[in-house]
Amino acid sequence: GVLRSGGNVWSEIQVTVHRQDSDAWQPVGFAVTGTEGTFELVTNGAQGPLWLAPGEYRCTLESAGAPVQIPKEYARAETSPLAVSWSARSDTLDLEAPLRLAP
Repeated sequence: GVLRSGGNVWSEIQVTVHRQDSDAWQPVGFAVTGTEGTFELVTNGAQGPLWLAPGEYRCTLESAGAPVQIPKEYARAETSPLAVSWSARSDTLDLEAPLRLAP
């Protein structure tokens, strides 16, 4: 996948993928973006690559060292606007979020 913000790419951002389980969103895996904003999802505990089953997901973002401001709603699966409908034909998770450098 790739994380972009207004045409820019961001490194050192943790992307966590959540799937709805009953009434709660549960994290199923995560990644940290590299220098080109790219990331490879791994399972919780980093036991191996994460393969998403078809369904609805939400992604949350937090800094993993990047000097960046992330809007608060992106920190919680319940409020994150990063909703993803994953299908059997999906092969890349491209995300766009309004990030900016911290003052």
